[in-house]
Amino acid sequence: MEITLIFAVLIRYIMTRFLTLTLFLLTSLGLWAQTDTPLVQASFDPMFIELGEMTKGDTRDTVFTFTNTGKETLEIEIVSACECTTLDWTRGPIAPGETGKIDVHFDSSEKEQSETVEIDVNFVNTNPDTGGPYWLILEYSFEFVE
Repeated sequence: MEITLIFAVLIRYIMTRFLTLTLFLLTSLGLWAQTDTPLVQASFDPMFIELGEMTKGDTRDTVFTFTNTGKETLEIEIVSACECTTLDWTRGPIAPGETGKIDVHFDSSEKEQSETVEIDVNFVNTNPDTGGPYWLILEYSFEFVE
């Protein structure tokens, strides 16, 4: 009878420790999964576009598309680039999982050489890592030929 009692206590002790460890692991995994997805993130595909060869006066249109891969609703405040670039973008809130776009119209009339042009995308959102504004830089390039 003593052996049965000792065995029962031992089994109960092991099961208690096993359940405690299991709960700890599940909780840890749950917290890790929650922090895996950033609060604020726009995933552009692509972030760089090559427009190819152009001569003076050529124009090209292209589109940068993105998905809100964060947990927070995104909203673009303003998109800017050099004077050779006309921009239009998705207005209003973009919920997690939804997509948006930035339409780009490039006019090479004032260009004399090949160039990479930066497009600044400024969001209304705050970057949780820095406490400042959330923004990204996209780029496109062209090869100027005479």
